[in-house]
Amino acid sequence: MGYKAPQKRYNLDFGETDLDGLEVCVKGISTGRFLELSKLLGVADANPEAAEKLIAGFASALVSWNLEDDLDEPLPADEKHVLEQDLGFVLIVIRGWLEAVAGVTPDLGKESTSGPSFPAVNIPTELLSSSLPS
Repeated sequence: MGYKAPQKRYNLDFGETDLDGLEVCVKGISTGRFLELSKLLGVADANPEAAEKLIAGFASALVSWNLEDDLDEPLPADEKHVLEQDLGFVLIVIRGWLEAVAGVTPDLGKESTSGPSFPAVNIPTELLSSSLPS
């Protein structure tokens, strides 16, 4: 009997940012899809085709969000409503999703004081014999 990897979900945290209060839940993606979408993210603001593919990829993984319209009505978490949002906003959310998938945390390195480096270890080495034992 084999092992089936669980489908991962990510609850994105935008606390302490301009998007504080936004809650977004997205599915994980395959490694290949992650690589494809990460490349698209780098060119999406200047390439409409890349932006379209990136947003469609994000929308297909979007599970839920607490986004509301101007009348305080909840917006469905679907591609139609993603496309109605400001591009800058959507790209920030997508970047947060891809960083979560990659395991990058926003606080990574904030407390680093560039302290002493790990001490080098002297590993003794010896030349291998050029002939094998018979």
